[in-house]
Amino acid sequence: MKSRPIRRADTQVCPYPPTTHPLTPLPTHPFTPTPRTQVKRLPNRSNYDRSQVHAILDEGLVCHLGFVVNGQPFVIPTAYGRLEDTIYIHGS
Repeated sequence: MKSRPIRRADTQVCPYPPTTHPLTPLPTHPFTPTPRTQVKRLPNRSNYDRSQVHAILDEGLVCHLGFVVNGQPFVIPTAYGRLEDTIYIHGS
């Protein structure tokens, strides 16, 4: 069976098949912060609620991706999208 693009309610087309069966519910529990992901600056403003995090990600289009090459740090703006709990970053 040929894989077809998935059409979301907002009519954007995602070329990737779903990572879980469409009838499998997504987890509803909040994300558990780790020492690396725990908010340290203004922690009283942080929110680990999964639906709130997804809503924030769904509102955006551009993220800033940081990396280091030969000791030189770079930060570049790039497009991103979310499908369930996976974030896809545009690269070319």
